[in-house]
Parts: sequence; C-alpha cells; structure tokens
Amino acid sequence: MAGAGRRGADFRSVAARFPPAYSAYDIRLVPDVAYAAPNLVTLDHGVCLHLNEAKALEIFPSVRGASSCRLLNEPALKGAMLFKNGTQALFVRDRTVYAASLRSPS
Repeated sequence: MAGAGRRGADFRSVAARFPPAYSAYDIRLVPDVAYAAPNLVTLDHGVCLHLNEAKALEIFPSVRGASSCRLLNEPALKGAMLFKNGTQALFVRDRTVYAASLRSPS
C-alpha cells in the first residue's frame, strides 16, 4: 500500500485484480494519497467498492483489464466502514448498519 517517496511519506493506493484461475493480474494504482486504512470490498458478483481518502465511493469491476470506474460523492459516507454480505454492500457509521444492493457493472 505504501511506497518510499521523496520524503518517505508518499503513499499509493493499489488494487490487484485476478481472474478466477489466478493465471494473470492487473494493478489499479492511485498515486499520492494520504495514509489511511484500506476501506475496500469485492461483492460476490464482481463489483469492487473503495471508499477513498477523499471519502468518495469508487465503484469498479473486479474483472482484469476493465477500465470503467464510477465515483459517488455522498456526504453520508464520511466516516463509514465498508463490509459485504454476498452481493449486498454494508456501510457502518455511528454504530448503525446501512445496506445497499448494487448491480454488476456493464
């Protein structure tokens, strides 16, 4: 998750995507992010959710080579932690659990 930088404080967000047989992979890299604990889940139908350092929700396919990514700026997600239950996304904030169902991206 982190790499040495000019002053030893530059971080990168890295997500690796593998096909089912783990025969190859690709890397989704976001440079120069603030240090934060990973807040990422992959739902059972292949949708990845990443609550990034700007507190925006990135929604992208887990399929290797896919380039699409949707960004959802929702103030209610600030301070939330991501979890999953199969194909359902769970968000926990202030001791309350919220659920959302997302369709697989096309």
